[in-house]
Amino acid sequence: TDLLCSTSSTLLAASWRSVFTVCGKWEGRQEGRQEGRQEGRQEGRQEGRQEGESALLTRQLQRRFGTIPEWACEKIAKADLHSLENWSLRIFDAQSLDDIFSNKE
Repeated sequence: TDLLCSTSSTLLAASWRSVFTVCGKWEGRQEGRQEGRQEGRQEGRQEGRQEGESALLTRQLQRRFGTIPEWACEKIAKADLHSLENWSLRIFDAQSLDDIFSNKE
């Protein structure tokens, strides 16, 4: 019976290690999925802000300068959020599209 108890204890310990290993992997997968969803939401918000800034800047430029040339539309489409925000603020002082899109900060 001692051998049987010893074997049973060893098997039980091995079984618990398996359960914890599987649960640990499961928990790790769950954490990974959650982090992935959070990153996806953050990227989506960033893209949404960028699209909104692009649309706003385009409307502002159309209102101020009329038809926007293709080169300006391409520049807006390729711009990062920081550039879009800076250009939107330049609307107030700009006399031309060149004033908006110059490299000055």
